[in-house]
Amino acid sequence: MDPSSYALNYFLCALDYKGSISTPESRVAFVAGAVSELVHYGYLENAGNGQLLAGKPWDGGLPYLEPLYMAISSMDEPLTLHGIVLGLDIYCVDELLGCAGDFLISTGQLCEKQGDAYFPKEGIVASIIERTRSALTGGGDLADEGCCLAALLAGDGSIKAYLGDADAAIALSRIKELASTNNAIGAINWFIEAAALIMRNGG
Repeated sequence: MDPSSYALNYFLCALDYKGSISTPESRVAFVAGAVSELVHYGYLENAGNGQLLAGKPWDGGLPYLEPLYMAISSMDEPLTLHGIVLGLDIYCVDELLGCAGDFLISTGQLCEKQGDAYFPKEGIVASIIERTRSALTGGGDLADEGCCLAALLAGDGSIKAYLGDADAAIALSRIKELASTNNAIGAINWFIEAAALIMRNGG
């Protein structure tokens, strides 16, 4: 697994005891991470006004995100954030989750797949969280992977469960500070906040 992939790390952290990512909050957060990575690597472009369109041609560089790229690039017009949020199932999120899970199995990061359920190897999530905790609370340079993962966990509301109240407060403060200078964190926060507003208003 590419250690810089915060989408994949979030996938591992967000799996529930049934081996799935099923809540609206966690699905939105995963898509936010996926969109951010695709934009970061040039596969998608922000067309402004909450719209996304295909960037460079697909070359297989992020195989675990291929379904989302293909869904967006197949559109005749730029796809709006509104369309992505309201069409999470239409725009192949289940396929996207399965693609990410199967990719992780191929790299040995997950112990098994049972039907459509994925189960991380023992200790892998704890290792990811501790690395993220260290990056956010240690006062040193922050890798994109660590701060973006923390932003995703904050977005789905699980950051306190993983880090505890004290470290979560530190992490949230650091995320807020970085949101204006780190494009990936800014994009994640924007996507999650806008998605929450859309869902609260019922579309």
